[in-house]
Amino acid sequence: MPLKFKNAATASTLGTEPMEIYRNHKLKNTFLIGIGAGYQMNENLRFDITGNYLGNAKLTAVNSYVGANKEGGSYGLKLTQVQDVRSIFGLANAYLGTSFSDGKFLPFVSVGVGYANNKTGDIQNIAVKDERGASVLEFGPTTVKKSGMSSSGIAYSAGVGLGMRLTDNMIVEAAYKYINLGKVKNNVNDHKTKIDSARLQLNTFTVGLRVLF
Repeated sequence: MPLKFKNAATASTLGTEPMEIYRNHKLKNTFLIGIGAGYQMNENLRFDITGNYLGNAKLTAVNSYVGANKEGGSYGLKLTQVQDVRSIFGLANAYLGTSFSDGKFLPFVSVGVGYANNKTGDIQNIAVKDERGASVLEFGPTTVKKSGMSSSGIAYSAGVGLGMRLTDNMIVEAAYKYINLGKVKNNVNDHKTKIDSARLQLNTFTVGLRVLF
């Protein structure tokens, strides 16, 4: 999902003004680890509580700059920057389902609410390229701004899935879930007097085994 930072803050080391800056960039795919326990109230309704860790997802931004050369013309440069984003969150979930084919297949919908702690790492410069794509500078990477911040707040989710009963107490499930983890924040300047924020949203696809006791 895209991260849409309101103030679109970048850490410039080029001495020029960015034309297209740090907004609406997507996180790369990463891992999500979770553990949980639940209670089956009846054939169609169940609940669970889960704890989850979203690994260090890489947010990459390519920022376009323009400047003036000695001849009075202009030049363009593209600065690539990366930043780590991670989240620890818990959700209380409810699942409402039905069954068909004599209970063999079990479609369901889910909703959840909980709490998340989100953290951004410091912005790092990776490379500068000219308008033709040729490398101008390689940073290697280099931290350019102590921008990382931690923020906490309400998280919520909604999803759909399908289970297939293997035995009386074992069900294999495939599910899609949308998760909104609230805000991630960046420090725009060194004095933390200007804070930029975006909402951290996930699309998750899982396949798992549910064991009934």
